[in-house]
This record gives sequence, C-alpha cells and structure tokens, in this order.
Amino acid sequence: MASLNRPGSNATGVNFFTIELVAKRMQLLRELVPGAKHVAVLVNPTDRSKESTLPDVETAAIGQQVLAFEATTGREIDVAFANLEREKVDALFVSGGAFFAARRVHLAVLTARYAVPASYSQRNHVETGGLMSYGPNFR
Repeated sequence: MASLNRPGSNATGVNFFTIELVAKRMQLLRELVPGAKHVAVLVNPTDRSKESTLPDVETAAIGQQVLAFEATTGREIDVAFANLEREKVDALFVSGGAFFAARRVHLAVLTARYAVPASYSQRNHVETGGLMSYGPNFR
C-alpha cells in the first residue's frame, strides 16, 4: 500500500485506525494542554496495539516526558490513576481497544476525580463524560 490517502490498489479488511491516528491525537492533546510536561499513556498490555502505541506516543510527544501505565482490570485502572496523581501527570492518553471502551464510565469518573485531561480514541468515551476523542466515525 502506497499510503492510506492513496493506497494504489484495492484494500480489504477492517481497520479502526487506532494506531494510525496516535500522532494526531497527541497533537490535539498538546494543543488542549499546552503546558503539559508529563503525559501518561494508559495501555492494556494484552492488546497487540501496545507495541506500536507507546513508541508512536513517545515520538509525537515533542518536549514531553511520557510515562506508561498498564491495566488489565478495573482495579489496575484505579492503581494507575493513583500513580498518575503521585507522578503529577498533566495529561492522559488512553490507548484504544475494547478493554478501555468497556470501562469508559469508570475512566470518565476517574479523570474527573483526579482532574486530568484525557484523550480517547472513540467518541463513546466523550458521550459518557470523557473530555476529548479523535478517531473514526463508526456509524
């Protein structure tokens, strides 16, 4: 494939563009929180996208320190947020995927409680109280 914009031939399959949009999401998060020095990335270590999400976030986090936090359960999400507060994180980048989508209300409650601006990959996070999302329109 030459590029997403001009693939050069037929393309088949399904892609939610979660990985391809990481840099744009980071750009929007930087614009939303221009003074952010420490950005946390919340990832599910069992999700295959973890290997590409973290390096892409680090590349796009121009002048920002990136701290990675992993969660595979609701309890681990709670622990990650407690660590965000301890590390004085200025903004949060939540990795895409079904695990975090299923816990969007939990994430919205915690981002409000800890007063941390967060970026998500799906609109349904914002519909349940999240601050910002950037991703494809599934409808």
